[in-house]
Amino acid sequence: MIRTIRRWGILAVILLATAACTVQIEQTGAAPTAAPATAAPSPTATETSLPVTPTATQEGATGIPEPTATAEPRDWFGFPYLDDSVLDYEVLTGWQDLGLEGSLLFLTFSEAGQTVVIFDLGTGRLAPVFIAPENTWVLSASVNPDRSDVLLSYAPVPPEGESQFGYTDLYRLSADGALSPLLERTEAVESFFSAFYSNSGAEVFFSWFVLDESVDYGFRYHVNRLEVVTGSWSTIAEDAFWQTVSPDDAHLAYVTLDPNAAADAPAEMRIAPSGGGGFDTVLDPAQFPTVDAPFFSPDGRYLYFSAVSETPPALTWLDRLMGVTPVSAHNVPSDWWRVDLETGQTGQVSRVFDQGMFGDFSPEGDRIAFISSTGLWIINPDGSGLVQVIEGRSFYGNIEWVR
Repeated sequence: MIRTIRRWGILAVILLATAACTVQIEQTGAAPTAAPATAAPSPTATETSLPVTPTATQEGATGIPEPTATAEPRDWFGFPYLDDSVLDYEVLTGWQDLGLEGSLLFLTFSEAGQTVVIFDLGTGRLAPVFIAPENTWVLSASVNPDRSDVLLSYAPVPPEGESQFGYTDLYRLSADGALSPLLERTEAVESFFSAFYSNSGAEVFFSWFVLDESVDYGFRYHVNRLEVVTGSWSTIAEDAFWQTVSPDDAHLAYVTLDPNAAADAPAEMRIAPSGGGGFDTVLDPAQFPTVDAPFFSPDGRYLYFSAVSETPPALTWLDRLMGVTPVSAHNVPSDWWRVDLETGQTGQVSRVFDQGMFGDFSPEGDRIAFISSTGLWIINPDGSGLVQVIEGRSFYGNIEWVR
């Protein structure tokens, strides 16, 4: 994410954050080798209460693709694989002998538009499970722990005559392709994004973008929690985003964003109870002024995060034209770090000098998968064994490792 001048909104922010770029890879690990492409087409604190829509409603005439018929059953938790010929990627060799299991969920830009994809680690196939209809927008995806639906930060087709600005609501996508709203905006300019289910599935945590003329930036970000059954939601942390929940759902880690601070002011990585309350700052802002994309280790001891690898490069002409200033590790050469939450000791995990990094642990806790501006990667928790799985420059959003 990046700070922008007032009124640019989420759409411009995400477009810049997901722009492809050239980076340098310097890491000891298994050297990937190009293999024949496998992407062949299929054979054929403030409490608010809003209602939860109890029944799924199909987006009529919005271009949601019908599942492509196949000669054999191919699906993912009941979600049909769609036509994968729209994807542009290359699966590499060098990772197949790792014995990885499960699947990875993330987003990509494809020939058909924004696409939610899964990568089957057993078969090595990347396939779409949702292709966003024309003039819609998708920012994140999260699997319900009971595998009944996928939570999307999703902006549907705007009313006739209005533009699509990418201000997203929260929707549920069911296996039959139906979309049903879970939480809808009440203001013209606000957005619910970076949404994910808790590990129990009882809550949804999301970031909230809202206008506020009382602060210097003219807008603010807050971290919120939604009770799925009741539909009530509350603000857990003000002036914060990039939230992630601990394995026991007891705590949230997040990054601060002071709406009155200078553009180069350091952010803070904090941990607070997931129900709200006091917080602890877990990193020294002087050492880590630009951080993002945190996620917990399965045992809850470590918090992994992306931090700048070296001095940020000068702004591009497009940055200067749009008046933007990088304030997180997402848009400058960065690497994975971790902090021991028991001792406070920090250490660098990777040396990839990459951008747009999102990561998640395997259910067993022995591997980390992450997407970046260069593709999909696997690495050991201690930073060893780095191997690239897919070469691609259009992956974005979050990533979830699902069993």
